[in-house]
Amino acid sequence: MSKPFADADHLLLTGDLTGAVAKLQEAYRAAQSREEEAQVGGGARAAHLG
Repeated sequence: MSKPFADADHLLLTGDLTGAVAKLQEAYRAAQSREEEAQVGGGARAAHLG
């Protein structure tokens, strides 16, 4: 999870603002996707237990 942030930091330090923003967007989307999967999976497990 921290690699995209490290990549974005490196891109910022080397002056590639566009690349840095792209890496941060990638990290944000990946985090959202994992959160949505966890919510869906948690709901399915709760329904199964109930």
